[in-house]
Amino acid sequence: MMANASQRIIKKYANRRLYDTQDSRYITQDKIKEYVFSGISFRVVEDKTGADVTRAVLLHVILEEEIMGVPLFTEEALRSIILFSGSGMRSSFSGFLEQMLPVLLQNQLQEPPFMAGMPGQDRIRDQFATLQGMLLGNSFQEYVNSSVKMMEDVNREIMASASRMMQPPAGGEEAETPPPPPKRAAPPRRRRKKGG
Repeated sequence: MMANASQRIIKKYANRRLYDTQDSRYITQDKIKEYVFSGISFRVVEDKTGADVTRAVLLHVILEEEIMGVPLFTEEALRSIILFSGSGMRSSFSGFLEQMLPVLLQNQLQEPPFMAGMPGQDRIRDQFATLQGMLLGNSFQEYVNSSVKMMEDVNREIMASASRMMQPPAGGEEAETPPPPPKRAAPPRRRRKKGG
């Protein structure tokens, strides 16, 4: 993938060191995390081949967080991700995450309208974010549960529709034969005269 002009290029060397070409210095994975949190666009490329390894570096940042910090994923969630990655549902799962994560982030980061122009806005925003985080814990789980239920309902409906389409028409294997057309009335018979 080509980098755009405003995108930082980070070179990854064989010894796993990362070099920020814009700042002309070596950086750590913590700096990569900082770039993500700051919304700085970047691309990581291998020094020798020029291959884009951004995804691998981002996955490594997540892995380090999982090992060293407070895990984002439960063991069960990780098992489910592995199951999805090896199934035909891979693209559906990926699409679901790509659509849901921005919505969750937007809800998490959105400033409440009542705070616009208030004195001490930064302090209030921080307190609100803390409170929102505490409250969002349960609502996030409820949101996930309702999303899962909705997907299960949709899947059940698709399976039921497919099952109905595969069933033969009511009354057996063959469709009902239409009734025969009505018979025409026979022309009236003429009577013969006697004796003539």
